[in-house]
Amino acid sequence: MTAVFDSPEYECDVILKGGITSGIVYPPAIAELAQYHRFRGIAGASAGAIGASAAAAAEVGRQSETGGFGLLDSLPTELSATDDQGRTKLLRLFQPQDETRPIFDIVWQARSTVGMTRVRGILKGLFREGPRWLFWVLVAIAFLLGIAGIVVGIGAGGAPSLGLSVPLAIVLVLLVLIVGGGFVLVRGGLAMWNETRAALSNNFHGFVNGSTPDDSDDPALTDWLYDGLQRLAGRGDGSQAKLTSVPVTHGEVAGAGAQFVAITTNLSRGTSEQMPFRKRIWAFDPEEFSRIFPADVVHHMVQHADTATDADVVEALGSQLRLLPLPEHLPIIVTARMSLSFPVLLSAVPLYGLTPQRVDGGWRKKFVRNWFSDGGITSNLPVHLFDRPLPNYPTYAINLGSSPDVATDPCDNVFRPIKAGQGRLPSTLEISSTLDLLGAVFDTMQNWSDNNLIHTAGFRERICMIRLGTGEGGMNLDMSPELIAPLIERGRCAGRNLSSMRTGDLTDTGIPASKEASRQWDRHRWTRFRITGAGLGRLVGEVQPAISPSATDGTANYLDLGDEVVHDQSAFPYASDWTEARNSEVAAMWQSVLKLGGYAPKSFGDGPPGVGLSFGASSDTVHVKSAHPGDDEGAS
Repeated sequence: MTAVFDSPEYECDVILKGGITSGIVYPPAIAELAQYHRFRGIAGASAGAIGASAAAAAEVGRQSETGGFGLLDSLPTELSATDDQGRTKLLRLFQPQDETRPIFDIVWQARSTVGMTRVRGILKGLFREGPRWLFWVLVAIAFLLGIAGIVVGIGAGGAPSLGLSVPLAIVLVLLVLIVGGGFVLVRGGLAMWNETRAALSNNFHGFVNGSTPDDSDDPALTDWLYDGLQRLAGRGDGSQAKLTSVPVTHGEVAGAGAQFVAITTNLSRGTSEQMPFRKRIWAFDPEEFSRIFPADVVHHMVQHADTATDADVVEALGSQLRLLPLPEHLPIIVTARMSLSFPVLLSAVPLYGLTPQRVDGGWRKKFVRNWFSDGGITSNLPVHLFDRPLPNYPTYAINLGSSPDVATDPCDNVFRPIKAGQGRLPSTLEISSTLDLLGAVFDTMQNWSDNNLIHTAGFRERICMIRLGTGEGGMNLDMSPELIAPLIERGRCAGRNLSSMRTGDLTDTGIPASKEASRQWDRHRWTRFRITGAGLGRLVGEVQPAISPSATDGTANYLDLGDEVVHDQSAFPYASDWTEARNSEVAAMWQSVLKLGGYAPKSFGDGPPGVGLSFGASSDTVHVKSAHPGDDEGAS
């Protein structure tokens, strides 16, 4: 335990963006925040989920002797250490399985080299997969044809015949070699394609499943992360000897006063999901999980599997499947790994969802396999998590951006809006080719929801952007220690930058001293106060005309509708608990809202300039006059 993390004065949430190796910036940022804050909500997507799970485990181990945030702060240095071949620990985490290694090596060769080196590497890989025996047979035939041509030239007599036959023989030999070599390469490519499809499918649709291959001396990604989370939680302490093989769970994180959440993407249902799940409709196959999680994790999940009470569910589970443990027993490594499944690079994670299916003219519940992939597919920076209209403590977020030029000073590569007008307008991507446009289409599909929030007042002033240069972060698995070192310092600067929102200390943050910088937290609260007031006024203004007056077409108003539900529950959905007592309580609550309706919506205050407010699908850019007199009274 490091004393500097012992008794933080403040509280906060933190949300981390995905970015594969860009996550190297998170440990120092979190360690800086932990000096002044106790974490309450911790979330992320993709690589951000790794940083978030590490922060959650470190919060569990904050008071431990061997774990906590001091250990977390040292992890990037550990990842930048090289072996005798010059490969960093970071690169060695991404280890393909035996069946996916051939194509992975070719893809990596193409990704990490340029020019003729790249071409030679690809051709060498294709040649290795093709019928090499055929190539050598063709070489022998070509050699014999060449000899035969020369012999024919000599036999014809005279230098002219020899001078003609030798070039022809050379051309013939080259032609055979080129055609034969091309055939071998094409056959190699086809063989590799077929082998790759089968290998990726068998490896849960990825080159790397995160488990350590049998012939490796270095731990692969999931095994390394599991060991790291255990150490961060203080499992190395003598007092925790009995917990060495017990995974850190969401229940332990909750016991430390925090919660860990990660975003994952259900490709089978086309939905964005938040882990841990609250619905008890998911099951796992221990045999499948043993291929992607350490044995201790799978054993724990089997021992703490939820109990099925419905006979239909018991039948659907069969002898192989187990219900997912309840959140308090779910290991955080499972949540992190389900969010970190970068498509094709990292294997997807299979779970089985309870699904009604038509069988023999009737409906039966069955568990159907769902594939979960990277959380960043649907929300790479989920800044909406933990959001409260009037926060009692800040919800920080760390965003990642790219730039062709990065500054030498790490803090010059870190930015967060301090003044009201800063960060309001998003950056504009220059599109100069069709490929640029297609890339922008993909990026917009992935990030539009997050992008709409990160530039909004009440959000943007709590989001810190770290700029990454060419060759930094992302898919650059082979970053050198010299490239990793500046990223560590940028992360540290981002942590100080965000901490200044509560501490007011601008030292080594890159934030110029100003009146605005000295009142950041109060300015954020005031912005939220105005937005919430304006939103409340808008809500009351929209609800008040509809809640109690009777409709002109004879339809019961909403309060009278509640009375009808009490006396005819079977005719309405979600009504089994709608008793007369509950109806009276809810009606009294709405009557209180109607009293607020006596105030014009603007009495609650306007929102900050430039902030649009709407509780419906329309943004009301054009005001449409109501067909019913009086409905427009008090409209803003």
